[in-house]
Amino acid sequence: MLGKRWVGLLVAVLLLALVIAPVTAETATASAGDATRSLALQAETDSDGDGLTDEREAELGTDPALADTDGDGLSDGEEVDFLGTDPLNPLGDMSITILTCPPDTAGLADLPECEATPGVAVDLA
Repeated sequence: MLGKRWVGLLVAVLLLALVIAPVTAETATASAGDATRSLALQAETDSDGDGLTDEREAELGTDPALADTDGDGLSDGEEVDFLGTDPLNPLGDMSITILTCPPDTAGLADLPECEATPGVAVDLA
């Protein structure tokens, strides 16, 4: 009699396993689908509304919580997508060249004598 009970119990456990296994597989598939959808939503998220996704901002090194990372008055998205400037540099691609002295100070009484090398350009890019 004890043997028949064990066989009955074993059959019941196997049947239960057959019923539970598909449910577990469906749950795992659903979880994988949820994770994929979650990753897709994260890839599309633009937390600061600057036109760049948070994922793209991570690639560029800009702040996904600030629309204008470098504080130059242009959104990061405008700089990257339209102007082609650096969203981390407030000067963008602009550079300023200043001559340290006028090329010729001879004969100009109003200008002090230039101590630097005349005509040398300084690039402030």
